[in-house]
Amino acid sequence: MSVALVTLCVATASAATEKVIYSFQAGTDGAYPLAALVADANGHLYGTTQGGGTGACKVAPPPGGCGTVFELAPPAAAGEAWVESVIYRFTGGGDGANPWAGLIFDQSGNLYGTAEFGGQSENGVVFELTPPPTTGGAWSETVLYAFKGHRHGDGANPQAGLVFDSHGNLFGTTYAGGIPCSDSAPSGCGTIFELTPPTAPGGAWTEQLIYKFDPSFAGGPASVLVLDASGNLYGTAVNDGALGEGTAYKLSPSGSAWTRTVLHTFGGSGDGGYVYAGLIFGKGGNLYGATTGFGGQVGNGGTVFELARPTTGTAWKETLLTVFPGENGVTEGPWSSLLSSKAGALYGATSSGGGGDCVTSGGWHGCGFVFQLTPPAAPGSAWTETTLYSFQGSPDGAVPYSGLAFGFGHRIYGTTSAGGSGTCFQNGLSGCGTVFEIVP
Repeated sequence: MSVALVTLCVATASAATEKVIYSFQAGTDGAYPLAALVADANGHLYGTTQGGGTGACKVAPPPGGCGTVFELAPPAAAGEAWVESVIYRFTGGGDGANPWAGLIFDQSGNLYGTAEFGGQSENGVVFELTPPPTTGGAWSETVLYAFKGHRHGDGANPQAGLVFDSHGNLFGTTYAGGIPCSDSAPSGCGTIFELTPPTAPGGAWTEQLIYKFDPSFAGGPASVLVLDASGNLYGTAVNDGALGEGTAYKLSPSGSAWTRTVLHTFGGSGDGGYVYAGLIFGKGGNLYGATTGFGGQVGNGGTVFELARPTTGTAWKETLLTVFPGENGVTEGPWSSLLSSKAGALYGATSSGGGGDCVTSGGWHGCGFVFQLTPPAAPGSAWTETTLYSFQGSPDGAVPYSGLAFGFGHRIYGTTSAGGSGTCFQNGLSGCGTVFEIVP
């Protein structure tokens, strides 16, 4: 491992401006968005909330509800407000409950996602949302697969989104299920699954577990997968590896079987740990990601790293691009995948730290911030970290767990899980969450 640069999250802030384009109110509109947004060709934004909506769920933070899928339509004219519409409210029954992950589109405009709970066995579902045939009509939800849990040799509790391959198959991860890990984690170490579409209209999707994490590494895949042109899958697992602080891995198809190769094991000195965030590809086929905390040299605040593709052999080389200080020893690394620009800059959000005054019941300090990492102008030089915006809690939002997305005009969009003008109160934080826009 080599450390390219150790920077502090007190880097000079840019002239970026932040605007809350929607503040959840804890009613039927939803509460606690945790996932990144996805945009359609018209600039409409789509996302999920873990709570709010309707239904009575086993896992329902105040004010309750089983979660929603929402749409935000951009202003019709300058100065007007974005318009939020809830396109689906989970009931907590067979349709699923409490989605953690974001959504993806297919070529026909259907949305696909996962819900962590609900389903026939309360182990979560994969769902499809079909747009209405006429403007103003209702979207319809179809459960493509309901997980059965480790007792049936199946996955459970998907926390990450999905990815399509070129044949229309869906791939994803479940945080639990599969092989029981230990007495303290009997629900399973997690799985990687493939869903194959039906061969005839009206048929069922077919699920296959292509990998089960085992107790020797302990697993815990919580991130979305990425796919390369050869059909290999890349991902991270939170509790995986010899040190129990996570791994980055590659899953390669070989006939009907898949083989996993560990690209990097986290938890070494100054190396970062607990990789909730997924991986993304950058220039040259290198992988970029983030660790949430632990092992980053200053205060265990987390890291952003690069994994360089090997020129010979199989060993990938890890380089730290930045290390977050972790104010008062508190974890503040990103929980979701980074965003990359065409110029190679990286963008992300941290769940704590920054200049805001948020202290939760868990002891976090700071309300989180959005950062930019600019690649070096010359080989071997350091990346430059810039804080684009530091959240203040209210009314602008607090504790962003989500990744970021680009919109029109290179604007950046994301969600915060708390803050805003809503009346929720959880873990010492007020507000039901927001959707925000940042103009760099």
